[in-house]
Amino acid sequence: CYETRYIQEWKTETYYSCAPGWKDTNHNQECVIPICNPPCQNGGTCVSPNKCRCPDGFNGPDTSCTTLRCSHLLPCYPGTCISPNSCQCDDGFTGSGQSACLTMTKNKGMPFVSRSRVTLANVRRTDNTTKFSYSLDGTSAVKDTFWSNQKDFNYLSFEFNSIYIPPLLPYRPNYINDAQFGIVDGHITANITKIPRSGTDRDVAFQKVYKCPGIYDKNPNSSMVDCIITDNQFSVFIEHGDWLNVVFIANSGGFRKLVNFDYPNSIWNTQIYQGLTDQKEVEFKFDLYVPTHCSEPNNTVNCGADDVPLKIKNEFTKLPVNISWAGWKDDLSKMDRYHIEVFKLSPDPYGNLQEMTPLKPVHSEDVNHTHDGIYQYTYTPSEEGMFSVLLQAVDKANNSKIARRLFLYAPTSNISLNTRGDGRLYISSAESETGYMWQTTKAGQMTEISVEWKNHFINKFISEGRLLNKVNAYPIQFQDIQREGILQSSKFVFPGLDDNEGQRTVDEKPNKNGIVRFEAVISLSDGTNEPQKGWFEINGLAEKFTFNETLIDGRTVRMWLRAHDVLGNTISDKTEVHFDSSEPLMNNNSIISCNTDIDCICVLEKCFIKHQVLDLDNCWFMTSEEELDHANITIEVTVYNQAMLKTSFYLTVDKLNELRGLEHYSGPTNIRVAKSNYNGVRLEWDLPKTQSCYGRTEIVVILYMKDGSNKVYTVSRNTTFVDIIGLDPEKDYTVAFSLGYGEQTMGHVPFSFQTAAKEEPIPTAAIIGGVLAAVTIIGLLIAIFIVLLRRGRLEPVRRRLSRFTVRYRNTVKGQSNEAYGTNKYDDLYIYGGMKFDARQPWHMNRDDVVFESLLTSGRFANIYKASLKSSSKKRQQTVVAKTLKEGFTDKDKELMMAKINFTGTQVGNHPNVLKFIGAVIDDDAIGPFIVFEHCWNGPLKDYLETQRKNITVQLQENLFRFGLDICKGMEYLASKKIVHRRLAARNILLTIMYEVRISGFGPQNFEQDDNDGDSEKKERIPIKWMAPECMKSTAGATEKSDVWSYGVVLWEIFSLGESPFENIRSRDVPARLKKGERPSKPELCDDTWYGVMQRAWSIAPEKRPTFSEIREELDQLFVQSAGDDYYYYKR
Repeated sequence: CYETRYIQEWKTETYYSCAPGWKDTNHNQECVIPICNPPCQNGGTCVSPNKCRCPDGFNGPDTSCTTLRCSHLLPCYPGTCISPNSCQCDDGFTGSGQSACLTMTKNKGMPFVSRSRVTLANVRRTDNTTKFSYSLDGTSAVKDTFWSNQKDFNYLSFEFNSIYIPPLLPYRPNYINDAQFGIVDGHITANITKIPRSGTDRDVAFQKVYKCPGIYDKNPNSSMVDCIITDNQFSVFIEHGDWLNVVFIANSGGFRKLVNFDYPNSIWNTQIYQGLTDQKEVEFKFDLYVPTHCSEPNNTVNCGADDVPLKIKNEFTKLPVNISWAGWKDDLSKMDRYHIEVFKLSPDPYGNLQEMTPLKPVHSEDVNHTHDGIYQYTYTPSEEGMFSVLLQAVDKANNSKIARRLFLYAPTSNISLNTRGDGRLYISSAESETGYMWQTTKAGQMTEISVEWKNHFINKFISEGRLLNKVNAYPIQFQDIQREGILQSSKFVFPGLDDNEGQRTVDEKPNKNGIVRFEAVISLSDGTNEPQKGWFEINGLAEKFTFNETLIDGRTVRMWLRAHDVLGNTISDKTEVHFDSSEPLMNNNSIISCNTDIDCICVLEKCFIKHQVLDLDNCWFMTSEEELDHANITIEVTVYNQAMLKTSFYLTVDKLNELRGLEHYSGPTNIRVAKSNYNGVRLEWDLPKTQSCYGRTEIVVILYMKDGSNKVYTVSRNTTFVDIIGLDPEKDYTVAFSLGYGEQTMGHVPFSFQTAAKEEPIPTAAIIGGVLAAVTIIGLLIAIFIVLLRRGRLEPVRRRLSRFTVRYRNTVKGQSNEAYGTNKYDDLYIYGGMKFDARQPWHMNRDDVVFESLLTSGRFANIYKASLKSSSKKRQQTVVAKTLKEGFTDKDKELMMAKINFTGTQVGNHPNVLKFIGAVIDDDAIGPFIVFEHCWNGPLKDYLETQRKNITVQLQENLFRFGLDICKGMEYLASKKIVHRRLAARNILLTIMYEVRISGFGPQNFEQDDNDGDSEKKERIPIKWMAPECMKSTAGATEKSDVWSYGVVLWEIFSLGESPFENIRSRDVPARLKKGERPSKPELCDDTWYGVMQRAWSIAPEKRPTFSEIREELDQLFVQSAGDDYYYYKR
């Protein structure tokens, strides 16, 4: 059976639910999700129950975002869509409807042209070298204008930089897929216009638009556009008056891409923003004509009274110089400034004054053109001398014209009286035996009185400086770069504007020893005071005056002379002469016995004169010209009695140069051609009326032939002519008179002449006459020899010859025998005395070298810029001529010949050694000189110093190349067994292409130091560049000592021209080196180059590398570029 039981159990469950309008996620009981019913439309977001957050373009948070506000149909960006038909654009934008906010306004979205540079240039096509260029930046809000005087351009480039600062933009609505703003266009317009041939509108010759690539409406640059455009095919014929107008234009803009919500994955439309424009304008204007002055021919403007191109009020002055000018004008670009340069003039080898450093004035200054009136300028020189003033009138296009004026500034200069030698004032018609104090006359008759004062009045400063000589034309500068087209005009003084007016012109101002005028007054009274009136001017400058007077016996005539110089200085002096017409009377003639004469003493029936008088001949005191000014003579007098006992006393005579006959040397003057025919000439000359004690032992006439050979004619000292035959008809010849005085050769007097056209043969009579003349000369020489022998005059000559022989033997006594000793003759004697059997290829004709200007001057030589004529070239070659300085000695001449022969026979050619062009050896006036290539960029040291503020990658490449090329050149010299001894940056020259040329080496003359203190010159050693073993003498210098100097040169290169051991005295350098001190590594030098320096500075020469070893090491650092000879540093 079954039992059924029912049991009832109760169970309780809890259920949670969200409040109305909310729901949870995954039944996590977090009711955070609002419910909107109906759901939010058009991309809206439900943010609370039945509340929607609508996207831009839709309204209706309570209506499920179903109300359209803005969309791709009515976009509003950047801006705010207020209602379906209303858009409020952000600041900086405007527009309405479908174009709402598409237009930018000036307060926002403005581009800015920050850089606008245009460059016109001439670039050589063969090697891309820039011959010249002009760059102009647009820096102002208005048009920038630049004037140019160049016309040959073939290169045009632009540098264009523009900046855009975007505005702050709102959040992009969902119907805007993308929007960008920035610079959408950058371009340059270039136009060249010309003066119209007719009408007023300018003719357009060139018009082009250059666009910056990579930017456009749909690709704006939102920050900065940097655009460089080059037109290397630019070619337009530029004429006077042309304009090149360039406008840099930058446009801003952008785009917005619209999306249709119904098709969100595709772009419905792209709209372009209308942006803003900024521009900069620059303009080149071309003026090819130089300024003019109203005084020039064909000028249409009349000059005023003060309109002078250049005027110096006080041409000869002791006060500051007053300079003025007026009347300059320029029709097109107008006047810009006036550049003043002052040069000190110096004599050239021929005595003419010249601007010896035509590019280095002693003073220069610019004066801006501010008005059309008179300009005044005051200048006080820092030293005395003759000066030239160059005024360069410059227009705004840099065209210029130069005027020149001269002035003498000498505040301390004065006239002095010369009483030495022949410089005296005396009555030359008087009797010389009376000291020119007495002259005979016949009472009551007219007597001729002659006064001479040759060299008596002198302004030494003016005379010795030759300050009134002719002034050469200003040396034309920059001709070569003008021919290259780099400059439109060279620098020169216009002929019509040179100094041809006033008291000091370019012509020589007649003077005698600086004196330009003489005045005189003749006094017959007894007064000795200088007369105040009665002065009259003496015509000419002959330093001689003759007048006639009727005189009585015993009358004294006194003549006063007054000399004037150009500075207003005066000085007076007088002379006098007494006249006697009666002969002397003599009476009471008798003979007096010696024992009754009080001046006579008798001893043992032998009588003697108590007072002895001995007249000394001044010529007994002859000495060399060098010793004349400071030598003195000691006279020893020995007196003997009848027992031949003696006593001596001594007298001293000094101031030998004041003794008559010792004060000057005689020589021929007024050399002239007395007779000329087709194959010979007779030259005649005058000899002084009174010779000096020295006398002329011989006159040697040297004839320079066209083939380079010489003919020598020796004539008697008293002969006044020489016949030269065997010449060619109608040819120019030059002779030099070599004047000998005793043992000395006093110098050379040059003279030139031309032979006549060919005529009939010389008559036999002339030949006989020449023979007779030769016989006569020989006879005279014999007679003179006999007279000298009898008078004892040959004894001093013998003594001088003996003295000379002793000195010579003392000089050579200590020299080693060359066969066994180690000493060799100095290079000076080896090469200075070298003779050639034939003319050498490097011997040049004097006429082929034309001096232009002095570049620099040293202790031994002058360096001139010169031009070299050549029949095989269309134009002259610019070279450098190294000449002896004025007043050179025979030793200087020998040293120059040594340098010439050494360079011509030993050096050879190498691309890094200064090129030897040739030499002139037959110019007696200025001596032999040597011709080298012209290195336009000067010493390496000067170049390095100018680059200290211009350090670039190219400069570093140049420094590396300099170091390598110097090593190559020194390696070559070492291979020729040539030791430089003076290697330094100052002796390295740079060509126009900045190629290295080593200079400054040559034969040496080493003084033997015997510790006797008689050495005239000590060797000048550049201690800071010299190896330690050569700091006392470079006689033992070797390649290894040059290597030390090379290390110092490398230090100079990488320190950009600094001086080694700059703050250490030279005498302290050896001790510093022994302590191990060396110049520190320069900033621009790397470890490799400094390592080369350190090895070169080893104290022991054997530890230094050779130049070949250094070259091999450096070759590892460089690679050679294909197609040229340059090496480039491996980086």
